[in-house]
Amino acid sequence: MTHRNIFISFKTEERSVAARLKDALANAGYAVWWQESIQCGREWHGAIDDALADAACVVVLWSKAAMRSPWVRHEASQAIARGCYAPARLEPMTIESPYDRLQATDLDSWDGDPSHPGFVRLLARVRELLPPPVPTATLILRFLNRSKWTIASFVFAVAAVSLLIGLTIALSNQLKTQQQIASDVRRTLQPLDDMEVTAFILINPGTDGVADLVAELRRELGESRDGAFSFKRDLPLGVRPAITGQDGSVRAVAIVPVSSLWPKGPTYHWLSGTLNFTGLSLAIRRRDPAVDPDAPSSSPPPGAADLSFDVGPYDPDGSDRAEPREPSLQWEPSKDTLTLQFTDRAAKRFWTSTGKVSSVPDLEDSAITVRVDNTMFPSGGDRSAISKARADLELSTIFLRYSGRNVMMRASAMHAFKTGEGLREYRAYMSTAAQR
Repeated sequence: MTHRNIFISFKTEERSVAARLKDALANAGYAVWWQESIQCGREWHGAIDDALADAACVVVLWSKAAMRSPWVRHEASQAIARGCYAPARLEPMTIESPYDRLQATDLDSWDGDPSHPGFVRLLARVRELLPPPVPTATLILRFLNRSKWTIASFVFAVAAVSLLIGLTIALSNQLKTQQQIASDVRRTLQPLDDMEVTAFILINPGTDGVADLVAELRRELGESRDGAFSFKRDLPLGVRPAITGQDGSVRAVAIVPVSSLWPKGPTYHWLSGTLNFTGLSLAIRRRDPAVDPDAPSSSPPPGAADLSFDVGPYDPDGSDRAEPREPSLQWEPSKDTLTLQFTDRAAKRFWTSTGKVSSVPDLEDSAITVRVDNTMFPSGGDRSAISKARADLELSTIFLRYSGRNVMMRASAMHAFKTGEGLREYRAYMSTAAQR
């Protein structure tokens, strides 16, 4: 999927500025989504999350009020994680970390003038993330200009085919060689580098012990408000908002290992081992016309991997020891779901590779298999209980970042299988499942 929208994140008090910005960006030729784009009858949370995921650029309007808004901070965090963050400051203030990683443009006292220096700088950032589409006529002219000699050669060959059949065959071979050279050039100019993976893995609520953990979370974090469950206003150390509603209410929290609520100790030893030592094995195989179906939506057949590596919260290859990243356990009470989230970088020097997948074009013409891993266990852990818990894990979404690209794949767009150990495995063609 190609992202084309601009998403505007703002505090309700700044609606007038957001409206001026929406109009100015629309006049510049961009499609803009803001909260008033939600259709009547749609659920706020789902509509905003869908629009945020589909946006190629997220403009965050920072003010002192917005800085205190969990909703705006959540949307800004998502934009930073996806590399599509465009900050703007509406008043003199200090933008807190990590939202100050990019220099914010100043729209203080902006009245909608498109020549305003702050808007000009913001528009430049938008164009970095979302270049204006090239007109179809221009694309055709470029193609014709690049291909004029090939077209002329082809016309000449057709006219002379009855007399110069041998020359036609030679020309055909030459064109194949040129195409191969062009392909080799593209592969050389777009090499693959270290790959960063962010995974969201669902834990089956029926898994042994999960109900006890959810009950404990409800006791420690919840309170009754008008007969409905809601989170306490002051969350304990190691617990932060993960999803917030339009009214600022917390819909889900993320729990990190430093928290006293992170599963540990004898009661949850198997669950702790599952969360801390369960990873994913990624195997990538270059597409082979001899065995792969023509329909890219079909399930790729199994085969030997041309590129493989492991990722997980325990950093299997040690690539992130200099900058370790904590996993988190996300809990959404309204759905009673627990989701393990981790980010891990797989360094190129630790890949297992045949050399057939060494560039971006190779990867994007490949089949990918994502499998829940069952090789690492904590010392003294109940291997049987942990293996059983891993069999209940389901991949929700996986993000790949490589060579300047950001790709998202939902498990629902992949073909699911079970291995001999009862673990889940997901297969798909990158050209079908990857959403950019």
